[in-house]
Amino acid sequence: MRVEYGSAEKDGSPDLDEAWLADGWLALFRTWLADAQRAGLVEPNAMVLATVAAGRPVSRSVLCKGVDETGITFFTNYESAKGAELAAVPYASVTFPWYQLGRQVHIRAR
Repeated sequence: MRVEYGSAEKDGSPDLDEAWLADGWLALFRTWLADAQRAGLVEPNAMVLATVAAGRPVSRSVLCKGVDETGITFFTNYESAKGAELAAVPYASVTFPWYQLGRQVHIRAR
């Protein structure tokens, strides 16, 4: 099943403009997160966290508890699989999929 959420051609929304990053990625992220909350998206702070286990990628959905200049905060048990994976390979990526808004944010970090 495929759901059409719209596109710049169909709904007149602007393409991504690099000028939006003039105040940095964090300011734009906060604006987009607020947009997702105002739009009534279910769990707008949900993100897909990708880690590495035994040389292979592993993804799961988790809730973002905060974002600031130092990074993204989410809660996990350090003894969980994702905790062990991050301890072994301290790199991860997250994606915030806001499909209904035609947006997503992808962040890679240590």
